[in-house]
Amino acid sequence: MTVWLDTLSNSYIIDGPFSIAEFWARPSADLYRTIHGLRQESFAHNHRIVFTCFDNLDDHRIREFLIKLQKCITFVDISNSFVLVVSNRTWISEYLDNVKNQWAFSTENHAIGHEFYDVPITKVDCDFSAILNPPETICAQPWISLDVSTSGQIRPCCYFEEYIKQDDGSDYHITTHTLKQVYNSTYMKDLRQKFIQGDRPAACSRCWAEEKNGSDSKRMLLKHRFIPYSFDTNWEQNDVRNLKFVSIQAGNICNLKCRICNPGNSSKIAEEQLRQIPSPERKTHEIYKKLVSGRWVEDASIWNKFTDPDVDIEYFDIGGGEPMLQLQHFLALEKMIDQGRSGRVHLHYNTNGTIFPDEYADLWKKFKMVDISLSIDNTQDRFEFERSGASWSAVENNLVKFFALRSQNIKISLYLAISIQNVLYLPEICEWVSKQQFDSVHFAVLYYPAQLHIGNVTLAAQSLILDRLSSYVCADAVLQPFIQTAIDVINSANLSDGVDFCNYMKQLDQVRRQDFATTHKEIALSMGY
Repeated sequence: MTVWLDTLSNSYIIDGPFSIAEFWARPSADLYRTIHGLRQESFAHNHRIVFTCFDNLDDHRIREFLIKLQKCITFVDISNSFVLVVSNRTWISEYLDNVKNQWAFSTENHAIGHEFYDVPITKVDCDFSAILNPPETICAQPWISLDVSTSGQIRPCCYFEEYIKQDDGSDYHITTHTLKQVYNSTYMKDLRQKFIQGDRPAACSRCWAEEKNGSDSKRMLLKHRFIPYSFDTNWEQNDVRNLKFVSIQAGNICNLKCRICNPGNSSKIAEEQLRQIPSPERKTHEIYKKLVSGRWVEDASIWNKFTDPDVDIEYFDIGGGEPMLQLQHFLALEKMIDQGRSGRVHLHYNTNGTIFPDEYADLWKKFKMVDISLSIDNTQDRFEFERSGASWSAVENNLVKFFALRSQNIKISLYLAISIQNVLYLPEICEWVSKQQFDSVHFAVLYYPAQLHIGNVTLAAQSLILDRLSSYVCADAVLQPFIQTAIDVINSANLSDGVDFCNYMKQLDQVRRQDFATTHKEIALSMGY
């Protein structure tokens, strides 16, 4: 045993020692995994996790390692007091203070410990390949996620502005390619390399624009939502085992014709619009192509790709269409249970609430976490109008069943899209929501179709809405910020003459034999309907 190690062993209970240089030659996630594996609920006062640096590693790499070390122990929630660096560099003590001030919790009282030993530098040969601290502009999506569209094309995420392409320029497609093939494609490797180099890929322009405007982009929010994967990802590797999150827009098969939706996401809307097209032209029309392409979800062999042993996905975000209509996906859930992996898999659904899968609901109890988000934008007759084909009484009956499932691992949430249709009625909607058993509630302003965006109201509608919302105080304080968000958008509205809105609603009224002015009288009148 060396003198310095003998001295440490007499003073501390030691985990390690771990060579700093060796972590540069290992995958970038290994440091996080090592620290995570050493975490305890409590440590003895003389317990230390020890890292050493007595070799010829250059100062820049030592600094980079110490930053990553501080980030990891902060995230894993190990106090700096139980981590110790031993080296023959006197400057490390002061640098650890700087690292603590920048990267540790503000409640952390001490910097990572440092002890100096006058030991000769040892020459080591190391392949410095790890990327311990990637650029701040990096996005984890190209490493950890894929997004499958309703038509079966694939992107790194739903914000990305083009589909992943093969070398010949054609799109990868879930019906003809495996997730491993897509993940290991030249396109994805090039995209990851751009992020490693600190570039801002053009197809990510939505996030860059949001950040420029001072908003939290999806890239930034991802750091909070899936922060473990930011640590547990090997940035330098194109390894499909990094893939943990898959968003599946499960085709366009749907039972409703919601006014905020489109033919790409609803087979019912596609069929409705096709009926307005002369019969000889239907099968060559773009809408027909959307209708057909959205039926890939009916093929069980495609769902098997999500349970392939080559991938180990831990989070599925399942939308549609209407996911509760996709029986093949329930068979995939059964397979995950049989594989013994359901206990570490999260499921998130976006459903319209009109269908409860009685035969398969018990499957959800076998998964680590299931969040069923119900899209309900209004109540009673206004709900049925806005979501043509829906029955409010059926939704109320299904809510009873959904709420009965609530448990430690099954959560029922609400997602409401604020549009011109429902903004005036937010007080009534909030009163209804406050009486329900949702585990969480989220309201978001609708931006598409633009005709329904609340920033495009008329002056009369603006006055009417502000008068009602400004005087309303919700009984549930959690909901009040959503009211305020609507007020803020309406206040800064780019006022319109209402013509585009009225034309949009009248066209649907004519086709569906409905009347917006009957169910939504006040807002219809103020919009010039």
